Amino acid sequence: MPDFSAYLADTPEGACRLKLTGEFDISGRELADEVLASVGTGRKLVLDLSELDFIDSMGIHFVVTAHQAAQAEGREFTIVRGGPEVDRIFQLVGLTDVLPFVDENGR
Repeated sequence: MPDFSAYLADTPEGACRLKLTGEFDISGRELADEVLASVGTGRKLVLDLSELDFIDSMGIHFVVTAHQAAQAEGREFTIVRGGPEVDRIFQLVGLTDVLPFVDENGR
């Protein structure tokens, strides 16, 4: 079972990338919240799920909350899609057309 990891990385376009990897369940929520809180205000934020193997309802709640916070701050926010299993969860709960998802290449 892959461990969960959350960390920040700058992107070439000057955005801040929050990368989530492994399996995101309730045990990873505190780390994800801490890393998200460390992002400075006003910067474009990319939430990268491309290396996420699993996400549960707590992880989905984190993604939705991060999106809502970005909207409230007027911050540009995008989500890089996860793998097929992660993407399927977002489809099942009806969020693929609601949240600002892009493919890894930015489309």
